[in-house]
Amino acid sequence: MGYFGYLAKQSFGTSPDGERLFMASYVIPDAATEEILFKKQVLLLRIVLGLAFLLVLAPHFFNRGLLTAPVYLIVALVLAILVSWIGHRLMFRSLLGTLPRVQKPLGRMAAMRERFEQQSTGGLVLGFLASLVFVAIGVWMVKREGPLLVAWLCILFFGIGALAWGYGLYCKLTRVKSVN
Repeated sequence: MGYFGYLAKQSFGTSPDGERLFMASYVIPDAATEEILFKKQVLLLRIVLGLAFLLVLAPHFFNRGLLTAPVYLIVALVLAILVSWIGHRLMFRSLLGTLPRVQKPLGRMAAMRERFEQQSTGGLVLGFLASLVFVAIGVWMVKREGPLLVAWLCILFFGIGALAWGYGLYCKLTRVKSVN
């Protein structure tokens, strides 16, 4: 399936009624529609992550001074988010307009729990620990008086990630205990 397929798969789920869902709010009527949605999602991820990768590499080739400018990081992030949003609207607008909406929405927490249940316990632990390492790097950057904006963004972003990974690990471990 590959990395992009794995990421695209995270956009799909199953409702408590057994219906296949896209983005936790659209009911997928058949396997053919799910395949179309999956392929479009993979393409969008390749475009957005490819753009993000190019934005990270661009300063190495054109202007190394940009690497130390926190504004460049923010502009690159906003640009990647904007391309993702526009790409999603353009690629999915016609198809999602024909799909029925879920009668009883799954809810963000339930959708997160379902995604976490698909992950291995080792993967959740690894994500949690990696997030904590990056939070520690951000704290280290603040103490060393490095680029403060980048340091605080690192602490904030990976701190939220640590909370999410920790919650996923908690859900996984409590579900495993209740099953046994």
